[in-house]
Amino acid sequence: MHHQPLSPQLLPILLLLALSPLMGLGQSIDGRVLDMDTKQPLENVNVYVENSEIGAATNTKGVFKLRNLPAIQPSDSLTFSRIGYKTVKIAFLELTEKPTTVLMQELPSELSEVTIEGKNKLNEKLSYHKLSPLKKGVFAFGSIVVNDSIYVIGGSESFSEDAMRKAMYDATLKYPYGASWNQILNELEPNGTHTAYNNILLTYDIQMDEWRTTETHFENREQHQIHKFEEKVFVLGGKRVSNNGKNEYLLNTIEIFDLDSSNIIVDDVNPHQAVDFASFTYKDNILVMGGSVKLDKAGKKVFTDKCRFFNITSGYWYELENMTKAKEVDGALIGDKVYLIGGFDGQALTEIESLDLSTGKWEKEGDLFYAMENPSITSHGDIIYIYNFGKLTVFNTLENTLSAYDIDLYLKDPNLLYHKNKLYVLGGYTEELYSKTPSPGLFAIDLDEMARTKVRHSKELN
Repeated sequence: MHHQPLSPQLLPILLLLALSPLMGLGQSIDGRVLDMDTKQPLENVNVYVENSEIGAATNTKGVFKLRNLPAIQPSDSLTFSRIGYKTVKIAFLELTEKPTTVLMQELPSELSEVTIEGKNKLNEKLSYHKLSPLKKGVFAFGSIVVNDSIYVIGGSESFSEDAMRKAMYDATLKYPYGASWNQILNELEPNGTHTAYNNILLTYDIQMDEWRTTETHFENREQHQIHKFEEKVFVLGGKRVSNNGKNEYLLNTIEIFDLDSSNIIVDDVNPHQAVDFASFTYKDNILVMGGSVKLDKAGKKVFTDKCRFFNITSGYWYELENMTKAKEVDGALIGDKVYLIGGFDGQALTEIESLDLSTGKWEKEGDLFYAMENPSITSHGDIIYIYNFGKLTVFNTLENTLSAYDIDLYLKDPNLLYHKNKLYVLGGYTEELYSKTPSPGLFAIDLDEMARTKVRHSKELN
C-alpha cells in the first residue's frame, strides 16, 4: 500500500478532528506506574475501578489511561495490581495530580507462601497456570469441550488503535508544558488497525497441552454460539464485518459440523439473527434468547427480547414466550432451568433471572455484586462460574448463594470452559490506552484452589 504525504493545509484540520473526540469525552484518568525503589516504569500493571468492568493495563512505559468513566463517587477507589507487588488502592478523591504517578512496592520473595504458627494462611487471590497459547489472539469466538479437547470456531483476530490520539498523548508526556504540531507528528506511528477472522477449526489437546490447526474451514463470523449434540457441532448466529470495516452483516446460516466425517452442512434458515445472545442445548433442542439485532440511526444498539428454539430432530424453529426485557445476555442451563446472568440493555445489568422450562415461568433470582455487561460463563453440576475482569464469582444454584474471588487475570470477553475440576480461560482481548489487542492466552484454574483462597464477597440471594 502506498501513502501520499499529507498536505500542510490539511494538517490543522486533521489535528482538530483528532482533538474533537478528546474534548467530548467524559471523565478520564491517566498516569504512570513506577517501582517504588528503582523508579523504573512497571509494565502489565492491572489498573481498574473496584467492582466494575472498567480497567486497563500499563504499557512498556508504565503508562495507563482510563477513558469514558461513568459517574464516580469520591469514595470509590482505583486499584493497581501486579504479581510480585503489593496491591495499591487509591480513592478518586486523592487523585489530584494529572497525570497521576503511582509507586508500587515489590513483595519480598519469601512472602509468596506465608505461614503463621504452622497454619496455612488463605491466599489473597486465586492462583492459575499459564498454558500453551494460541498462535494468534482471538475474541468473540465459540468454544466447547469435546472429550479431552477444546474446540475453537470462528472469532475476530482484529486489532484496532487510534494512532493520532496515541501520538498526541505520547507527545503530552514527553513535552508536559505543551507540544507543537510537529512534535505530535514526530510521535505518530503507522496505524496497525486491521480486520481479520479465524475461520479454521482449532483444537487444544488438554492432556498434551498442545494446539492443532485443522483443515476444516468455517464461515467468517464473530459473537456467535456453538453447541454439541450427539456427534455434531452447531454454529449459529453472530455477524461478520466487511473488509473495509464499515459494514456489518448478521448471519442467517447454521453450520453443522460432523465430528466423525469432518464434513460441514449449511442450513440457511435461522430466524434468530443476533449477536451477543444466549443459547443452550436442551434435550434435542437449541434454545436462543435475546441479543442485539442492529444499530439505529444514532449508532445505538437495538435489542431483542425474543426466545426461540430449534428442534434438531425435526429441523423446525418454534417461538417461546418473550424474555422479561430486551437485552444482550448469556447464562447457563442447570437441569430444566435457564439462568441469565447480567447483560446489557444500554447499560450493564446486575440481575440474575431464571426461566423454568417445565413451567414456562420467569423469575428473578437476585442480583450480582455489581453490574456485568458481558461476563464469561460456564457451569458444572449445580454450580455456575462467572469470570469478569479480575473476579471469579461462584453461583451455587442449589444453595442460592454467590461467592466472589479475586484473580490476577484481567481480560475482557474471554471464553470460560469447565473440564475435570478445572476452569479454562481462553482468548478475549486487552485494552491499552488507544489500542484493542486480541489475546492468545489460555489459563487453567484448579477449583481446589478455592478452598485455599479468601472469599472477597458472599451473600445469599432472595
